[in-house]
Amino acid sequence: MTSPAKIPPPTYQIDDDQILVEQLASVRPSQEISKNVQEDDHSLTASAATSRPQSAYETFRPGRPEEKEDDDHIPPEEENPEKSKSAPPPQATGWAPWSVVLGGHITMFLSFGFLNSFAAFQSYYFNVKLKGYSNSDIAWIGSMQTFWVFAANLFVGPVFDKYGPRPLLFLAAFGFVFGCMMTSLANKYYQIFLAQGVVVGASLGISFITPMACVMQWFHTKNRAAALGIAMSGSSVGGVVWTIVTKNLLDHVGYGWTWRTLGFMGLALFPFSILLVRMPPHVIEAQKALKAKKPELSLDAFLDLNYTTMTLTLCLFVLGFMPLLFYFPELAGYHGSSRNMQFYSISILNAVSFFGRMGMPILSQWTGVWNTSIVCLTFTSVVAFCCMAVDSSEGAIVAASFFGLTSGAALSLIVSCVPMCIPNFSKLGTQMGQMFFVASICGLLTGSIGGWIMDTKKHGNWKALEGYVGGCLLFVVACLIFIRNRLQPNWRKIY
Repeated sequence: MTSPAKIPPPTYQIDDDQILVEQLASVRPSQEISKNVQEDDHSLTASAATSRPQSAYETFRPGRPEEKEDDDHIPPEEENPEKSKSAPPPQATGWAPWSVVLGGHITMFLSFGFLNSFAAFQSYYFNVKLKGYSNSDIAWIGSMQTFWVFAANLFVGPVFDKYGPRPLLFLAAFGFVFGCMMTSLANKYYQIFLAQGVVVGASLGISFITPMACVMQWFHTKNRAAALGIAMSGSSVGGVVWTIVTKNLLDHVGYGWTWRTLGFMGLALFPFSILLVRMPPHVIEAQKALKAKKPELSLDAFLDLNYTTMTLTLCLFVLGFMPLLFYFPELAGYHGSSRNMQFYSISILNAVSFFGRMGMPILSQWTGVWNTSIVCLTFTSVVAFCCMAVDSSEGAIVAASFFGLTSGAALSLIVSCVPMCIPNFSKLGTQMGQMFFVASICGLLTGSIGGWIMDTKKHGNWKALEGYVGGCLLFVVACLIFIRNRLQPNWRKIY
């Protein structure tokens, strides 16, 4: 038997630079011809073919022809079997993926949109229901909601990978309605804390990562940022609707029936979310093999530097993003706005953020998600620092508008950056859940940190709070630049 000849390693042209891929050519017989010349003598003729290894960047961008070389091509690296194995197939087309985006929009309306309206409750609790408690005490309720929105993903992720979105969304629907009904009966601080902060917060957390992970599975690279932006814009619509509905219900029907009405609204909308949010067919097939396995964490992901740095980025973003959302109504009141305008200031912020969450992800298809994220977060930090110069009610409303526009875009885009830092795409739910769980610890503290800063002065230390927010967001920008340079050293468009 003659041994097949080795073919010299190929050379690829990438951006006019010759990159020599030194790897032993994998030889695979493509045709075997056997012929009996004598009883114990056989000859074998085989043809060999070489295979070019995939880089991690190419693995993340499936369906791309190997021969195609363009400006955003990344040189091949050592072959990573784990990443190659987890690469998803080309995305589906037609109505199916966009129906999932619609379902994600409705779900984000119910989850993150409801969380964005907490400022209305913060103001009501401080002035009416829990009068006598400090801003910091009341902010713990919102902080607990924020904590569960992210912390629940540690448990939701493995369950999502194994069983899919629908069991989780059924549980979220039940928890949301039950939590609203229990909050309507609460009169004391600890009762409101448990019902609204824990039960409702955990339900919001279950329904937060589930639609986002499904959208990421349907849209691998092309249109992913736009799809996530459309889905995330539901939180802006929710922030407007929930705030206005809450304010008017509190004024006309009282605290108890306000919460019952909110529960009935969730009961009416969750069925649409359950119906529309689903996994793509190829993931459902792969899921059958996982059902025999016990759900488990993927702690080895933290050995990946990009993954760990993105986790730190999310922590800093939560610390810097949430405090102003909690306290913008109080800021407007401090500068002379009426009580009605205080409530509507958070609606204005969320309404303007809709255009940021929709428009910038679409623009990022030409400018690059990472580049656009860095620019938007830089402007958000600048707006936070500019808030320190506000000295009138009109200025507070303008500041809320600009902060909503830039921070809304930043939120959608930073979520779009997360998949590129996932080491194993087949464990998307688990590894995203771990990342958001770490961020949830910061979410637990964010409202209270803002309250502590505010309570350092009798009428609120606004300049210190705004400086704190701007500083946190600058650190977020630094982390994103670090990851982006690791993915591609020059500043050409990627993803």
